[in-house]
Amino acid sequence: MYTVDMEFLAELLFELVLDSAMEGALSRRLPRWLRYICAGIVFLFFLGFPGVLLWIGISEHNAVVIVIALGIAVFFFTAMYMAYRRQKEGQ
Repeated sequence: MYTVDMEFLAELLFELVLDSAMEGALSRRLPRWLRYICAGIVFLFFLGFPGVLLWIGISEHNAVVIVIALGIAVFFFTAMYMAYRRQKEGQ
């Protein structure tokens, strides 16, 4: 019989959802409202990861984890802002 790890299933699920949402958010063939939904999914994913790290850092009173979480959040928001500006200039 075949056995499948939960880690493999979670990785596959996140990869499918995140890749599909990223492609959908940047595709001009989709309606604007659907692109906004896809962009929201990507935004929530990238907001959730540093959010969980920040929560762990605060609950464990670990300043290093808090600084890392804030650094990742700043990096994600900067990258998303730059991608938005690049797309806006291309129009």
